[in-house]
Amino acid sequence: MMKKSCFKQVLIALSLSAMPWLSNAASNTISFQGQLLDADSQPVNGTTNITFSIPSTTWTETHTDVQLQEGMFGVMLGSETSLDGVDFSQMSQLQFSADGVSQVVDISKVPHAFYADTVGQTTLGSLSCGGEVSAAKWTGSQWICIDWASLKGEKGDQGEPGKDGKDGQPGLNGNDGKDGAQGIPGQNGKDGAPGTQGQDGKDGAPGASPFGLSGNNAHYTAGNVGIGITIPDEKLEVSERNTTGYTGIRLQNPSQSTVDLRAYGDSSSQWTGATLLGSWNMDVDLGLVADSKTKLDNGTSNHVVWLKANTGNVGIGTTSPEAKLDVKGDIVSNEYRKRIGSSEIDPNRYINILYNYKKSSANSLCPSGVAIATSFNYLGKTGSEICAGDHRGKTTCKAVKLVYGTWAGNFGTYPQSDLTCGQPVIASWPWAITPDRPNTLDEEWDITTFVVCCE
Repeated sequence: MMKKSCFKQVLIALSLSAMPWLSNAASNTISFQGQLLDADSQPVNGTTNITFSIPSTTWTETHTDVQLQEGMFGVMLGSETSLDGVDFSQMSQLQFSADGVSQVVDISKVPHAFYADTVGQTTLGSLSCGGEVSAAKWTGSQWICIDWASLKGEKGDQGEPGKDGKDGQPGLNGNDGKDGAQGIPGQNGKDGAPGTQGQDGKDGAPGASPFGLSGNNAHYTAGNVGIGITIPDEKLEVSERNTTGYTGIRLQNPSQSTVDLRAYGDSSSQWTGATLLGSWNMDVDLGLVADSKTKLDNGTSNHVVWLKANTGNVGIGTTSPEAKLDVKGDIVSNEYRKRIGSSEIDPNRYINILYNYKKSSANSLCPSGVAIATSFNYLGKTGSEICAGDHRGKTTCKAVKLVYGTWAGNFGTYPQSDLTCGQPVIASWPWAITPDRPNTLDEEWDITTFVVCCE
């Protein structure tokens, strides 16, 4: 069934042509065709119920599920309700309604065959229609046979204009117009690539030179040579401060090593100085050697002063210093000072307590290993560093225990102040440090030391 929403009573226009004719299919019936349009003047498709009636009469009938195709439909009036008793001589209009929308059409111009029968019309009875013709039509004066396809209703009102069609194909191009006036000159293009270099010119005549040649060797013996200076005071003098703030001389072995001698500063500088820089495979070492190359290469030379690359360590007697100052050999000094952090170690405050606190006593404090006797040079190093220096192989630190001595000559431990193997040891047994203030109590701490246990 058609949905009522497709039919709006105030908008839907029913454009129908009343085309009644006498049907040969059955007696006392009228064939009726029409077209149903929606509010947008578009043909309706589907099915619907249509009720027909003749004004001023009681005749009415309803056709259900009428098939609509492009709005067109056809029914046989009288097939549902008999037309007997209808006075067709008075019939001028036919009314029908579909889904609440009603419309009346004028059919007075087509006298019906039923009326002809009532007035004794014999012409219709004598009419013989054959072939594809299957209907008779009254012309106003006589009955004639007509083709079903020729049946048309009255011309309805003109519909709303249709939607715009698609754009047509572009037309052919017109003839070219005349050339326009020349425009303003454009900007210059970019410079082209450089041309091929010309041939070398001829060699000029030799110029005057203060240098002489001995084979491929140049020499100059008349005076001093200056670079960046017109009156050099030395055999070779380099002057002129460059853009990086120094004047320098470079000795280079390509892809191997370089040595730069640089002089920094000028009258406006806040600092002055000179450096000698060396490089070897991207590492920087600075060394002074007073020995054979063989001893230097095999590490047996003690006659070197060496600044190690990437560490800043200085070695005397070694090319591989392991500390800021690493001396391989004896040190003779009028005064010795040592610091741990910002605290200076005063040698005058240290005493050797080996005879008062025996090694057996020190060993008894170690949970494993033995107490190690520490030289004065190892004071201030960590327990691990002290153990690592033992030449008899007990190189692993196990504990660092505090020992105190009193004025009365007694010794004791104080576990709360024990150190870890990674902490600096200021006083390592048998060296003990004395207090820095006077004392009057017999059992007051007199000395303090740490027993370093190694295994």
